[in-house]
Amino acid sequence: MRIELLYYPECPSHERALELIRDALALEGIHADIQLIRIDTQAQAEQHRFVGSPTIRIDGREVQPQPHLPYRLTCRVFQHEDGRPSPLPSLTTLRAALRNTFPEEVIAMEIGHSAYDFQLPGVDGKTYSLKDFADKPVLVLFFWCNHCPYVKAYEDRVIQLANEFKGRVAFVAINSNDPTQYPEDSFENMQRVAQEKNYPFPYLFDETQSVARAYKASRTPEFFVFDEERDLKYHGRLDDNWEHPNQVRHEYLRDAIRSLLENDIPHVSHVPPVGCTIKWKH
Repeated sequence: MRIELLYYPECPSHERALELIRDALALEGIHADIQLIRIDTQAQAEQHRFVGSPTIRIDGREVQPQPHLPYRLTCRVFQHEDGRPSPLPSLTTLRAALRNTFPEEVIAMEIGHSAYDFQLPGVDGKTYSLKDFADKPVLVLFFWCNHCPYVKAYEDRVIQLANEFKGRVAFVAINSNDPTQYPEDSFENMQRVAQEKNYPFPYLFDETQSVARAYKASRTPEFFVFDEERDLKYHGRLDDNWEHPNQVRHEYLRDAIRSLLENDIPHVSHVPPVGCTIKWKH
């Protein structure tokens, strides 16, 4: 995906536009670079078909086309869904533009759907199923692996979270990747990583990939949170910043867990997962 933000430095809205694009990308679970293009002259405006600052294009297409506007050095006015003029496009407009360019992924499970049972081997030599976690009021199943940079970035945060809720919440990691494509995700390497990082949760191997298909999982990491009746109450990502833990503003997974432990419904039930794709067998 190619995202371009064209701006005229005399207009003050381009910095906020950049933040808005990043917010839209995060909410849609898309990782893409944003190219900043500074427009200083009328010749540059004509060369880049620049109709005002900011101009935002996704794979060459305007997020809100205004074909009647001339190419010029000026600030831009967008129209929001309620008809209000604004110096920036709405977050809804940006997200819709991203979805039109980037195929929307199938939501893994409808909220309220019951958890599927499984029989999977763990790195500790035991075989696990849902009944092994029946004593916990909250179950967090998450699809995991060894090689994915998103998993590595989130690893310490997940370990910390599992330790924080130890005794009250069951955390269960499942690796469904095809190790013939990614040898780093083999069962032997799962055992090594779990031991090195001292995982405080079972790490299971879905060799046939049947569990990932049942849950319609697509990413690593991808989190599914179930209540005491084992109905799905939250699905998606851990938080809103996989790269910079100190810049996290929304802790979706922790908030969902706390809500369920307080017999409440999570305020946010689905945020598209961000991560590597599951490596399916051919």
